[in-house]
Amino acid sequence: MKNLLYLVVTFTIMMTACIGASKEKLNGAVMEAEAKLKESVKGGRIDSSTAGMMLTAYNDYVKAFPGDSLAAQYLFKGAEILVSTGKYEEAINFYKKVYIQYHTNSKAPHSLFLWGFTAENNLKDLETARAKYTEFLQKYPKHELASSAQFSLDHLGKSPEEIVKEFEAKQKADSSMQKATRKGSIQ
Repeated sequence: MKNLLYLVVTFTIMMTACIGASKEKLNGAVMEAEAKLKESVKGGRIDSSTAGMMLTAYNDYVKAFPGDSLAAQYLFKGAEILVSTGKYEEAINFYKKVYIQYHTNSKAPHSLFLWGFTAENNLKDLETARAKYTEFLQKYPKHELASSAQFSLDHLGKSPEEIVKEFEAKQKADSSMQKATRKGSIQ
């Protein structure tokens, strides 16, 4: 019985050490890739091989440690890299993973918002954008991005020029209303 207990304890210690070493190794790969990414960004552009190395490091970590607190952060960072390299559908898949699989993580609301934002602005998929902005407002009405989600929903499909014209017309109407109010109070 003592021998069996000894074997179980020894095995547990060895497995814990291996997991720790593996986690350390994968984290080292992430840090190395992030350092290379920072260097490539200094040149004004993300090198595709560096971006690929980053994504591999993030994915390897997430696959090995899906329950780790860093997994959602790495997926979110991966989505940002994918957006910056024009791989919008892949980025949305990363945002989806963060939102769905790590719904309690602080990046989940941001991922939902950026899922809609990327669908709207990069893929021109207004239906998905509408659905994601609406879901965001229902689920996170007090979040710091709620006003941005509402603005995006209110102006979905409009060009920047159309938005500016609407804003100017509203400003003009508000100004006229203020003048009329002041005239009425003077008389």
